[in-house]
Amino acid sequence: MINIVFRIDTKCYSPEFRRCLGLASAFIEIDPACQISFLSSCPKYCKDMIENLGYFYSDPGGVSWQEWDIEATEKFIKEKNAHLLFVGNRINDRYLKALKDKVKIVLFDDGTSKIPGGAQALINPQINSHLIDYGTSIQLFLGTEVCPLPSSFDEYSDYSRDNPERVRKITIITKDLRFSIAGVKLLKMLTYAFNAAVILSEEDHLTGESLAKEIGLDSRFVVLPAFDIIKRLASSDLIIISPDMLNEVLFFRLPNIILTESESQLASYAAKNGISLHIPIHNISKDTVKLVEKLMEDQEERNRISARMAELIDGLGRFRLAQEILDYFKD
Repeated sequence: MINIVFRIDTKCYSPEFRRCLGLASAFIEIDPACQISFLSSCPKYCKDMIENLGYFYSDPGGVSWQEWDIEATEKFIKEKNAHLLFVGNRINDRYLKALKDKVKIVLFDDGTSKIPGGAQALINPQINSHLIDYGTSIQLFLGTEVCPLPSSFDEYSDYSRDNPERVRKITIITKDLRFSIAGVKLLKMLTYAFNAAVILSEEDHLTGESLAKEIGLDSRFVVLPAFDIIKRLASSDLIIISPDMLNEVLFFRLPNIILTESESQLASYAAKNGISLHIPIHNISKDTVKLVEKLMEDQEERNRISARMAELIDGLGRFRLAQEILDYFKD
């Protein structure tokens, strides 16, 4: 039996949170004797989701990585007799170095390209991760071959995308409310008919009314909470995202627009390889609107994008990743 702890803090149903759930489910399916625990500060609906899946949940009492948090984590991994500790990329070197002799540590990284001392392995599921110079002092699990999608995607294992002749159903989902606002601004400049959903985290959903007031949402827009993400992705024609959502979008073969505030290696890589349209939010103009409208009416191009995406992600990455991690740490 192997005891696994996920130490993750999140304010919403984030990609990091979903990937941890996906990987946890893969460990259980491969080895039902695995004991999964989450040490986390997160909203109640995330806590309920963890416990409803049969995993143990404990709240360390905060979201910062300070000295007291090191002590709380050390106490928890000792109580659980943990063999593996999975952490997100917001941790610091001090945290990892303090724990490296007490448990084997696996780091989730979505692009910091910095190896904190103390982690034995690193997971970066992004499509451009093979371009990052991580060095050779750590076991690397890179790229979409190991993309750990949640088990909630399993019902779409036979999913196929049928791009309509013309885009009408659009979804905006980003990790930052500023990007959501920019996405709405972009859509309101379109000359074509559409309907759009703006998906916000549980925390941001409370601002839906103020969001509508601030940017003048009309009858073409609806604001939805984060737990509608997967169903909405499966039924969208086009999606506007921040880079952290790209793996989920790839799974659904969704033609997409990536919004960024500054230069993004991931967004640039996706655009260069023809699977995304990259638009910095400060560059939204009539010219970028024309690019979006061209994508909306070009069914052949959207079919090509979807076919390329199907080559990158098959939805089974979490099982390959879980097995490789178990094999790597089996001794």
